[in-house]
Amino acid sequence: MAATTVSLLAKGDPPRTVTTDAEGKFVFTLQRGGTYVIAANRSVHVCRAWQANTAPPAARAEVTLVDDPAVVRGQQPIQDVLICHPILLGTIIAAAIAIPIAIHNSGSDQPSGS
Repeated sequence: MAATTVSLLAKGDPPRTVTTDAEGKFVFTLQRGGTYVIAANRSVHVCRAWQANTAPPAARAEVTLVDDPAVVRGQQPIQDVLICHPILLGTIIAAAIAIPIAIHNSGSDQPSGS
């Protein structure tokens, strides 16, 4: 989002802010690695910054902030998923009832030697 204020917070440091450019991009120059909180509008993210040449291979060199209420993160608590999807909850309950019954009823009435 263009012309949006982005804040950077780190333990022991005063808050810093920048304004995004016309393409919604922003840059913070960091003096040290550590954990930082980046916030813009309703979007708040905790990020790990690495010292030069110390980042693991999977680390990314950029952060993308999304300020859209329609975006759903994958880290939802399980109760939120079940409440939002009653058919899934019903299927889980039905399976919890039906599977033990099916296992119990699958036993043969014939003795094993006949």
